[in-house]
Amino acid sequence: RRVHGILQMNILRCLKRGLLNSAGRRGNQNSRIYYTPMLTPGEYKVTPARKVPDHIPRPGYAGNPKYPRHDLYKGSIHIANDEHISKMKSSAKLVSQTLSLALSKVKEGMTTDEIDEIVHNNIINAGAYPSPIDYYGFPKSVCTSVNEVVVHGIPDFRPLKKGDYVNVDITCYLNGVHGDTSGMAIIGEVHPDIYKLIVNTKRALYAAIKVCKPGAKFCDIGDAIHASASKSGYFVCEHYGGHGIGKDMHMPPIICLLYTSPSPRDATLSRMPSSA
Repeated sequence: RRVHGILQMNILRCLKRGLLNSAGRRGNQNSRIYYTPMLTPGEYKVTPARKVPDHIPRPGYAGNPKYPRHDLYKGSIHIANDEHISKMKSSAKLVSQTLSLALSKVKEGMTTDEIDEIVHNNIINAGAYPSPIDYYGFPKSVCTSVNEVVVHGIPDFRPLKKGDYVNVDITCYLNGVHGDTSGMAIIGEVHPDIYKLIVNTKRALYAAIKVCKPGAKFCDIGDAIHASASKSGYFVCEHYGGHGIGKDMHMPPIICLLYTSPSPRDATLSRMPSSA
């Protein structure tokens, strides 16, 4: 499930800011297409984080802004044992179920703050901690990225409108490990180019998942994404990448989502490590 989260959330969001024409190629100023009215940062209210019951275990960064970050480029890669894998499956199952619930509730007129409430309540009712809360200052329980927002959008009181599209990115902390996933919701009918973008993003996602097996190189993931995107006439957002997950939300290795030449740094996948 982590692969679903790190890839679908981050790749092929290239049409969102109107910087491409309908053929998926970079356009000049006169060829820009704005599929939805541009959002205005700070226009809508953001409320403080919802309360997490005291009995629910917290990750190390909660309440600790100095909690050390992993060096995703140089840090050592954690290889999970059977116990760790079992815990990861439990947290992944919870976020998957929570995502299905949240996406089933998304509708015109509701706010992303209401999505936050649905996600928050389902996670704490399962005895888990909504991982985004207090992650180096993040104020909410889920990331909701609407329209041109590429990633890690903050839930607020803006009502969702016909033609909007939103990525719901859910992470939870359960039994000492994080689980993470994300998915797209469409409000009513969206522009055909946006629908095509979402379809091709999912296609690239599953092309990447297909190469994840023992003996594969991490660079194979980016190669598969790049090939799928290029074949469909898109390019990949260069500013974000995949990463490992486990006892911390962001762990080595960093996964480049573009085509990369093999290097001495390339490791191989081994019985579903924390990146899977």
